[in-house]
Amino acid sequence: MIKPTISLQELRRKIYVKAKSEKRHRFWGMYVHVCKYETLEEAYLISKRNNGSPGIDGVTFKDIETSGRKEFLINIQKELEKKHINHKIIGNAKYQKIMEKLES
Repeated sequence: MIKPTISLQELRRKIYVKAKSEKRHRFWGMYVHVCKYETLEEAYLISKRNNGSPGIDGVTFKDIETSGRKEFLINIQKELEKKHINHKIIGNAKYQKIMEKLES
C-alpha cells in the first residue's frame, strides 16, 4: 500500500481547526480526499472496529470480507469518482442540488 502524504488523523485535525477558525468556509476540496482508497479503507476499518451495522444496501462486514474487501472499496471509490449518488435514497430535489455543486 502507498503511504499517503498526510495521515487521515492529521487531515481530520486540519479540517477541524479550519472549520473552527473560519465558520463560513466551505470545504469543496474535501471530496478528493474522501475518494482516496486509503481514506475509504481507514473508514471501513473504523466502522468495523466500532461494530457498524449494515448500510442501506443490507451488506454486512461478513459479506464484504467474503466477497473481497479490496474489490468492495475499489467499487465505492469508482462510484465516488464518477460522482454517482443514489438519488432514490436522498430525494430528487436534494440530488439535483448536490449534482449541480459537484459539476460546477
